[in-house]
Amino acid sequence: MTKRRPKSRSHKRGTLVRSAARALPQAKPFTERVYRIADRGFADADTLISGLGAMHYGGRWNAAGEFPVFYAALDLATAYEEKTYSNRRYAIPPEQWLPAVIVLVEVKLARVLDLTLPATRNQFGITPEAMVAERLASSGKSSHETARHAIARAARRAGIEALIVPSARNPGGKNLAVFVENLGKSSSLLIVNPENLPGKS
Repeated sequence: MTKRRPKSRSHKRGTLVRSAARALPQAKPFTERVYRIADRGFADADTLISGLGAMHYGGRWNAAGEFPVFYAALDLATAYEEKTYSNRRYAIPPEQWLPAVIVLVEVKLARVLDLTLPATRNQFGITPEAMVAERLASSGKSSHETARHAIARAARRAGIEALIVPSARNPGGKNLAVFVENLGKSSSLLIVNPENLPGKS
C-alpha cells in the first residue's frame, strides 16, 4: 500500500486561491466609520492610513514586508484593547505613548469579506480559534498565523479590498484589515476632522 503524500505548500496555496475566487460573490460593500488609536508621533494623516507600518512590522493578516494593510477596529473599545496590548507586548511604557490620538476614519469599500460569518469563514477552512490564536513564543509564528497570512494573500489576489475579522484582544469585537493597494476608484479611506491631528493648526 502506497503512502499518501502530504499536500505541498503550492497545492495549499492553489486551494486558497480557488476558495477566495468562490468567496468573491460573498464580498459586500462596506461603508462605516472605524477607529484607530495611534501614538502622537505617527498620527499624521498620510501615515495613519498608508498601511506602511503594518507592511514593515507585519500584522495578524499580513507578513512583514509583503504589502500594506490598514488596520482599524469597528468600535472604540476594541481599538483601545488592540492598542494597549500592542504596547504591552513590545514593553512600551505608558509615558512613551500617552497621550495617544484616537482617529475616526470614514471607510467606503466595494468588496469586503466578513470572516466572522460562518459561511464565509468555512470557504477557507479556518476556525474562529485559529483566527485569534497567538504566536508560538519559541518560533515567532504558528500554523494558525501562517493560515491567516495565506488567506489574506489569496483574498488580496482575488481582488478583495478588505477583511472583517474577529479581534483577538476584545472578545466579540471586530477589526477591519484593508488591502490599501486594492482600493478601487469608488473606494476611500478618509480621516474625519484631519485638521485636529497633532501638528495641524
